[in-house]
Amino acid sequence: MRSALLVVIVAVSACSGGNSDGHESSPARELGLPDLSNSSVDVTTPLAVDQPRSGTAASTPADAVKRFVRAEIEGDDEASYDLLAQTDRTSVRTRVAWKAMHSSLPELVGFVAADKQPAPSDGEAKINGDAEFAPRLDEIGGLVARRAAITWTAVAEDGGWRVSYQRTSMKPVYLDDKGATESATAWIAARQACAEPDPTLEYSGGIVGSVGIAAALCKSSPAKLEAPKRLADRPDPAPVLAAFGPEADTWARIIRVTGPRTFNVVLAPLADRWIVIGLLADGP
Repeated sequence: MRSALLVVIVAVSACSGGNSDGHESSPARELGLPDLSNSSVDVTTPLAVDQPRSGTAASTPADAVKRFVRAEIEGDDEASYDLLAQTDRTSVRTRVAWKAMHSSLPELVGFVAADKQPAPSDGEAKINGDAEFAPRLDEIGGLVARRAAITWTAVAEDGGWRVSYQRTSMKPVYLDDKGATESATAWIAARQACAEPDPTLEYSGGIVGSVGIAAALCKSSPAKLEAPKRLADRPDPAPVLAAFGPEADTWARIIRVTGPRTFNVVLAPLADRWIVIGLLADGP
């Protein structure tokens, strides 16, 4: 089982936009399906697509999403595969491949549906709500935010409804930028004191970029931090983008630090705290 947390499908006032509690939302994007062509799972042999078990289509769009989400949370890959739309099953092909894909997919741990949903049209329905994922950051999948506004897509098939995962979109909700300044301040203070910072303040996979800056901060004078900005607002963010992918420009924040030495610290909003993921030399 992926999580002991049971799915919650209840009415809420509206699908969260992500700004009312000091968090920031990002542009919506389709979840998509990972490419397994280079994996150990055989997805190249032209075998027939695994068909869903008879009678697994849901009676309503809401029930299709409810059952799919519950299966995902409980780690029942076969049940969630049976609820995939035909176009998704054609892409995935087999239950074995679907199970293997979950190492790259965001891990869903909860979902709350909005109280009002748009009416189905032309055999398609949208189910809006708030999702909770297991937060993570790595150099393969990038960042998975804990929270997201999500729009599931259900399609009419086989006399019922199934879920199109690859046509489902989500809008991650990130932490407020002020937390980035607080984390950067604490991290720099520890380095100036020649101490290792709190492990929760630093990316466990190792800081990228001009890593020598960290050691150079030992016994240095107090520094001044500018307001957080996006990566694109500072020169040469290439090391960060190369490590975590182009979407890092959406969620990462960069803070220019001035003092005896001027440099830039890059942070990511992981779980409930901003962490330092990179150091960049300053440019013009």
